[in-house]
Amino acid sequence: MFEYAFSIAVVVLCSAISIPLRSRLEPPTFAMLYLLGVIGVSMRCRRRAAILNALLSVTAFYYFCVPFHDSFVLEDSNYLITLIGMLIVALVISTLTFKLRAQAKDAIKAEIAIQAERTRNLLLSGVSHDIKTPLASIYGAATSLLEEEERLAPPERHELIQSIADEAQRLNHVVTNLLEMTRLDAGAE
Repeated sequence: MFEYAFSIAVVVLCSAISIPLRSRLEPPTFAMLYLLGVIGVSMRCRRRAAILNALLSVTAFYYFCVPFHDSFVLEDSNYLITLIGMLIVALVISTLTFKLRAQAKDAIKAEIAIQAERTRNLLLSGVSHDIKTPLASIYGAATSLLEEEERLAPPERHELIQSIADEAQRLNHVVTNLLEMTRLDAGAE
């Protein structure tokens, strides 16, 4: 709704500038003024608002600036070419702007997807490290117990068993956090 109001306001502004000056300046000057309005609206608004602006601009230019002011009488066919040109410019610019906006949105979506993938990879790398470290400690301690059980003194065995318990608890904490994150990612409370 705002775009349509803006589109109409631009035509009104161009007309307000043109009417007092039409006795001093030639119609092509006003055609450029209205064309600037058409370009501005085409760049700022969506296609329908730009087309509305182009149609209103052509109509206002024709009514207020073409000789036989304040009427729709057309004596010179050159003005018809100007009118058609303004419509074509509005359509081309609004189409190009629409395509550019669509490409920008696609680029933003692609960048967000890339950033999400990077974040996911970093998270997986960190989680992988956090899981492998306690597993390596558990494996090392358990292997030492199995291979060196008879040669180890009871305090050393107790230290290895305590290391296994501590690292298993650390691993459990990492896995619990990972499961919580996947539940949050899935949308669970």
